[in-house]
Amino acid sequence: MNVVPLDNPDLVALPNVMNIPLNFTDDLENQNIRWPPDTLNIALESPLMRLTGKVTRGGMNWAPFIRSLTVRRGHKCHHPRPEDTLENIVQYAFEQPTYYLGFLWVHENRDLKEVYGNTAGKLYPCVRTNNSRPSSSYHTFWFPRNLMESPATVGWPSSFSGNPFSASYKISFQPKNPKWDRKPFSINLEPGWKVDNGEVYSDARGYGWRCKQDMAIETNQPRPVPALATNRSVGRTERLNERFCADGKLNSWEIAVPNGAYAATVLHERVRGSIEFGCALENTRHSRGNMATRSVVVEVKDGKFTLSQTGEHSTSYVDNLQRPTTCDDIFWIKLDRLATRLPRMLNAPTSGRKQAWWQTEFPSASQPVGAVIIELPSVVMMSFASFPGSARRYRPNCMNRWFYEPGASCMQTRNLAIYGTGQYFDERDDPDILRKIYAGEPTPRMHREYIQYQQPWGSYNISNPNVGAVVSLSDLPCTETGGCPKTNEKICRVIAETSFFRDRSLHRWESLIKIDCKGQTGKYLRVYLRGQNRVLMMRRVHIHRPVVLPSQLATPAPNHRKSLCYGVRPRVASETTPSFITTDDPTDPIFYSTCYTRSWLIEWLPLSKADPPVPRKFIFNGECLSCQSFRETDPSIPISQNKTINWYFSTDKCQNCKLELSPWGEGKTRDKPTPYPTPNPSPYPSAYPSAYPSAYPS
Repeated sequence: MNVVPLDNPDLVALPNVMNIPLNFTDDLENQNIRWPPDTLNIALESPLMRLTGKVTRGGMNWAPFIRSLTVRRGHKCHHPRPEDTLENIVQYAFEQPTYYLGFLWVHENRDLKEVYGNTAGKLYPCVRTNNSRPSSSYHTFWFPRNLMESPATVGWPSSFSGNPFSASYKISFQPKNPKWDRKPFSINLEPGWKVDNGEVYSDARGYGWRCKQDMAIETNQPRPVPALATNRSVGRTERLNERFCADGKLNSWEIAVPNGAYAATVLHERVRGSIEFGCALENTRHSRGNMATRSVVVEVKDGKFTLSQTGEHSTSYVDNLQRPTTCDDIFWIKLDRLATRLPRMLNAPTSGRKQAWWQTEFPSASQPVGAVIIELPSVVMMSFASFPGSARRYRPNCMNRWFYEPGASCMQTRNLAIYGTGQYFDERDDPDILRKIYAGEPTPRMHREYIQYQQPWGSYNISNPNVGAVVSLSDLPCTETGGCPKTNEKICRVIAETSFFRDRSLHRWESLIKIDCKGQTGKYLRVYLRGQNRVLMMRRVHIHRPVVLPSQLATPAPNHRKSLCYGVRPRVASETTPSFITTDDPTDPIFYSTCYTRSWLIEWLPLSKADPPVPRKFIFNGECLSCQSFRETDPSIPISQNKTINWYFSTDKCQNCKLELSPWGEGKTRDKPTPYPTPNPSPYPSAYPSAYPSAYPS
């Protein structure tokens, strides 16, 4: 934990002591500040920075969902969790359907339809048991056994024996004129496979790239390439992770297919790397783990399947620096159509033809706003209580996808991938792994342990008016009938890309959505989804000031200086850079910042011949600490008291504070010190003073 004073101490040369970027920016070029990406909110989540107001939401029709529940009027359930919103309670049911079974409503004689309105009152999630007991002040609502459609209702194959797919699309990526050892040769594929030579997409061909893509021959095969002349894996894309089009955007590949649910299977060039983070298959993350051949279930909704690069940056858990992730080169891709679509949430509270929105009304008009942080379902937000480790591991949730695209779809699948030892000859080049896993065929080296959802990944096409969300400020409110008016709207950001954070030590794979409103003003902060038939399910929205108010920076009483605490992780020390920086110069802001590090409590036995402790200093660069500050920072004060260290310098003549305490803070001297100390003590005290000083020094 780092403690930084928010006011400007005397003698400090800089105009302000602001050791953290309170005006948060999501610009990657300005984020090389060695801040752990998901611990900034620890500093922002304080009364000094937090903005609050009246929260309202609208646009979504909850009536069909409420009608599908079993209501026990005048009954109370077991509810250990605190009061919550209806959206969050439904999220809990998706995450742990056998534990969260319904919710409790303190109705206060309201009509049942008000349970999903802005005046619903108090709601609590019901857990563990569906038994309830009579209580006139409450109504209990029990969820149905299944919140999702059965896969059979959308035509999901009942058996994977044989060929259960209604259609398959198989593409091999190859150079147009392949050569081996400078000699041309031909690649003759198996029946049903088509070739992509890197050409730009055309309607006549039905597949292709945003801009021309280079292709190459894989030379690391265990056998000579001519012997594999009929193999789909001879060719591959070349430097896909480095390819940008003329408009500055990353290259991507598309193929025209009917809308529906597909199993997308690909073979990548490398086994070890960040494949799963740098590539997106129809805005869906790959199967987890470092696998060569992998398959993931996706849904095509616009008539084209897209293989894209995320353009994301991975935050290293070693040195806390951001580096671009890579979408490594691809040999082939196969799409198998499974059903007409993925299963949907039953009676989902969609917006229909309206606009789904959430807003906060501030007490004062034209409120400046800085950072806005959105928590989606299952995303773990760091707090002072969870630092330095997250409280729980992030688990993907279907609802995270609903924030970016229409349709309340959800489908659990196996982690469909085949793994090997990292050598090409040991990888399984198999386009049929999904069918074999579901058919129960004994395929060797098959990874089939984990259950996963269709986790949203990468960037969405913002030209589609039905994807993404908008965060904006306005003096006009959103309404149930008219949605959010665009008149004089100040847009902070149109959210069309997923938020990503890779940190193995904190087990974080999807991050908070962070937006910088850059001090723009408005009476209302609004979050609304673009398009129709959308489902808005956010866990929380945190709103912050752009900077601390000047009135809050006023210096309080000397022993109550306002400070700000936030969590940091130390740098990895090297021969030239230490893990942290210290200074004895009071004109340097670092002098007033104190770091606490957590470590195991070890009680060491005393040494028989220990060196005397280093005396404590009270003179720094010719300035003397006030004796009150000297006493309050005594090392004998237990760290468990969480006492914030504040450094103040004496405004009077320098006083030897060591006369008030024994040299190493072990207690008072046996006699009172003289009331007439030396007015100008030596600036060079003894390095090892006596443990028993004179009771009345001269």
